[in-house]
Amino acid sequence: MEFKHKRTRTNEHDTKNMKKTYIEATFIEEGKYRFICTILIDGVLTECYVSSSSKLSKYVKLENQKVLVLKNKDDKLRTRFTLEAAIIKKQHLYLNFNNTNHLYREYLLSHGYDERTIQRETLVNGLVKTDFFINDIGCIEVKSLLSREKHISFPDKSSKRIGEQLKQYINLQKVGIPVTFAFIAMSKDIISLDWSNHDVKNDLSKAINLGLKIEAFSVVYEGSSFKLIKNDMLKNQITANL
Repeated sequence: MEFKHKRTRTNEHDTKNMKKTYIEATFIEEGKYRFICTILIDGVLTECYVSSSSKLSKYVKLENQKVLVLKNKDDKLRTRFTLEAAIIKKQHLYLNFNNTNHLYREYLLSHGYDERTIQRETLVNGLVKTDFFINDIGCIEVKSLLSREKHISFPDKSSKRIGEQLKQYINLQKVGIPVTFAFIAMSKDIISLDWSNHDVKNDLSKAINLGLKIEAFSVVYEGSSFKLIKNDMLKNQITANL
């Protein structure tokens, strides 16, 4: 097996045990271009970074909703804040796609895994850059699910990457490398998944027959911080629906 590990840039989300201070604001509108929105904070209209390559309006309506943001450390960035979550009907909806991998890493650390054994963004056998690689688990691919509804369609119709990923993961499994898919519901309300692409569904079934494992989690807000908890209902529904 061949592994190439890329070290990622350290930022606020990569620092272990750092307490995050969330700031309340009001979501006003999405920007004309991706990755930007406008928020109202302390009575001032301010640009805010959105860590999603797709418009959030595809998933959820946020206009005039209360949101949580983090202040960016780098003063040279275009925006002073990053959008973290929305608070809709007293429920937290996580919105930071870039940070779900960090939440998963925190989950691993809290369940006894040594930080030194957790490799991030590792190219395995020249085939797949997997989100995580751990020797006794193999490849771990994290998939984020955003919706306010209990049921969600997957994959997103604009997503073409997962089909190719699955084919390469199947090739890795055939040479004995274990694979896990970790589905992360960015709201605890998501309990079921419907397949929008039959090819992806069929390939995932093939991978499961070869030993691929399914995990499912929800992002919850507890003790002024976000963390992952297991979502067994979603996990069981994903596997039953294949």
